[in-house]
Amino acid sequence: EHIENAGVHSGDATLVLPAQDLSAYTQQRVRDAARKIVKRLNITGPVNIQFVAKGTDVMCIECNVRASRSFPFVSKTMGVDYIEAATKAIMGVPTDDMNLPTLETRDR
Repeated sequence: EHIENAGVHSGDATLVLPAQDLSAYTQQRVRDAARKIVKRLNITGPVNIQFVAKGTDVMCIECNVRASRSFPFVSKTMGVDYIEAATKAIMGVPTDDMNLPTLETRDR
């Protein structure tokens, strides 16, 4: 979750993890939309999807098939080597041995 309002470039924004001010409903809508985007575009590696949310409205404003600048932050915060996971995913190698968190994982 970016703390700033829309209009601040994501590279300059303050990021918090886990989200602090998004309702469970909004977070679920973001997860559902992200899954649909990734499936529809057949993405198997890192992806940077940016959403804007206001009230119950959620809209995708950007989708890039690459790791974003927040990728290392999320990796360190979650205690997961996402670079290794992404490399395996791109190569079609299973990641079952990595104990990867799900979107519902908390307190890692």
